[in-house]
Amino acid sequence: MEQRWSDVLSKQYHLRLPADLVDWLDQGVWRRTGAAEFRQPHSPEELLAPSPGMIWAGFMPPDALPLVGNEYGDHLCLRVAPEGDVSEIICWRHGGGDWTPYGANLAEALLFDAAIGSRDLELTQYLEESAAGNELGQWARDFLSKEKAATAEQLPSINHTSPDTPERALRQLQEQGIAAFAVARGFCLVALESEFKRQGDACLASDWDISWTPEFVSWLFDASLIPEHWRELIGQRFGATPEEFLRQDWPSAQRAAQQCVEKRADLAWAFDILGWSHERAGEIEQAVKWYARGLNAPVFSDESIRFRSHWQPEGFGKFSASRLAEYPELLPESVRNDEYLQLFWRQDAESLHARVRDYWLERATAAMAANRYDEAYRCYYRAGWDYGLQYVDSFDDILGGLAESAHLAGWPALAGIAALHRQQLRS
Repeated sequence: MEQRWSDVLSKQYHLRLPADLVDWLDQGVWRRTGAAEFRQPHSPEELLAPSPGMIWAGFMPPDALPLVGNEYGDHLCLRVAPEGDVSEIICWRHGGGDWTPYGANLAEALLFDAAIGSRDLELTQYLEESAAGNELGQWARDFLSKEKAATAEQLPSINHTSPDTPERALRQLQEQGIAAFAVARGFCLVALESEFKRQGDACLASDWDISWTPEFVSWLFDASLIPEHWRELIGQRFGATPEEFLRQDWPSAQRAAQQCVEKRADLAWAFDILGWSHERAGEIEQAVKWYARGLNAPVFSDESIRFRSHWQPEGFGKFSASRLAEYPELLPESVRNDEYLQLFWRQDAESLHARVRDYWLERATAAMAANRYDEAYRCYYRAGWDYGLQYVDSFDDILGGLAESAHLAGWPALAGIAALHRQQLRS
């Protein structure tokens, strides 16, 4: 009897594959064509023996294995949990190493991609392409229809010529419990979108002799920061009332961010949006609480370009750190004097990467010496993927530490993926 691809992949990487990936591999779904952004599936042979460059070692999270690519070097990747389960599917962008949860499984991620359109465009418009030939999106829709016992009307259309709005597609996904964190992010982006945010750019800032960062970017982030004089000029420039042109829905954005932080602690954008929502409302103690929690989320999940939250002084490194610095008197002494927070408050952008790395490597070494291998793995992870490193060669020892600590912790799947990344780094 011919061995199934799912069995081979599971054995090699010590994985427990979910039903959608078993179907994807064994029924040859990966051979089908797509018409959304992620349309280039990797074959089982490529997953078992990745060619040099397929895994962006040092940039891609070291618990990730790419499954489907686009035409630009970005990927939908599975992430491995300690026990060998697939914890989620992320959209990973090669430009800055940023990642976004796209679904609990590959079917969810592909349906979100097909229904909403994810080529980093505004969520208020669909991809111009139709769904003709999108066999990957149709497979995802069919699979989830059976899994959720949902009718065709309850799932979003993957036909981008449909009159349905993105908001309706997001609502349908939300009602079926599909791609929960991607949907929350989508609702947040829609809530904070404005005509000014769509049309405002560096050229406009230059025309008006306004600094792009921090001033103009902060206006794109939150239009309430625009001085009254400029609000009137913006209305005159674009022939619209400021109220209409600058409208954002911060209460809805706050609710979407709240849904995320209640379930996970690694999405920096959600803490940033939630903290600012309270701060702009004058609820400073609440804001500080969320910023303090968000400080520990990796910078690669802050979505700063999409949300325009990259207006803090560069030396702070993280939006949360910069906002906390505004209210040191409200922080408990234990938080204010925390060594990790002080790394960012030092405001030395040039050395910040190395200082964050060394902070976590010191803790990884101590945990290994104390036989706390699970803690060591998490510290090695943060040494490389909390704030990132400037030189890719610096990841070699960190990936080695990840592989060793995962092995000693009894996590063969994570050990194997880390070792694969290290091998790719050296190839």
